[in-house]
Amino acid sequence: MQQLVKLQAAAHIPADRLLLVDSDVRFVRRVTQETFLREGRTCFYRKEAGVDGRLPRHLVWHDVARRLLGLPADRPPLPDYVSALNVWDRRTVLALQERIQRTTGRPWLEAVAAQLHFSEFILYGVFVDKILGDNAQVTPSASMLCHSYWTPKPLSLATAGEFIRGMAAGDIAVMISAKSQTSLDVRRAALSSLHLRSGGIG
Repeated sequence: MQQLVKLQAAAHIPADRLLLVDSDVRFVRRVTQETFLREGRTCFYRKEAGVDGRLPRHLVWHDVARRLLGLPADRPPLPDYVSALNVWDRRTVLALQERIQRTTGRPWLEAVAAQLHFSEFILYGVFVDKILGDNAQVTPSASMLCHSYWTPKPLSLATAGEFIRGMAAGDIAVMISAKSQTSLDVRRAALSSLHLRSGGIG
C-alpha cells in the first residue's frame, strides 16, 4: 500500500520534487532542495551492478518493472535503485504512469496493484534509465547521503559506535533498519554520540 501511495502522490502534490524518506531515517544535517540537485537536475539513487543472485527479491522486482514498462528481461548484474532516502522528479513519475498505461492497456494503479511483488524505486529507476535515457531530466547518484544499516542483526553499543564512525562527511542522515531489531536505547545512544562528535549538528 505504501508503495502505491508514493506513486500516487505525484498526481496530487503540486511540487516539482518528492522527498521519499524511510521511517527509520533520522536527519542529522540541514537539508534544502539544493541538497538533492546536481547542475539543476534532481538526483536519484543508482548503484551500478548492485543487484545479482545474492539479492533474489531485487531480481524479481527488476523483472516486474520491465514487464510493466514493456521491456525485455535482462541478466544480472543490474543496477540497484533501492535506498532509504530518495528523491523523485514529479514530471518523471507522471510520465512513468502514462508509460505503464500504454504498455498494459490498464489504468496504471490497477496494473501495478495487480503485482504480488514490486519495488517503486526499481520501477522508477528502470524507467529513467531504459525508457527516458538521454532525455531524462534527472541524474543518477551513487549515494543518497544516508548512512544506512540494513543487516538483520541488532547493533550493540560498541557496534553502533563503529557504524556511526563510518559515516561519510557529506551524509545528511542515518538509517538503522527496524528489521535489525536494534534497541531504542542503542539507537538513541548512537545518534547522541554523532551529535556530540559533530559539534551539535541537527
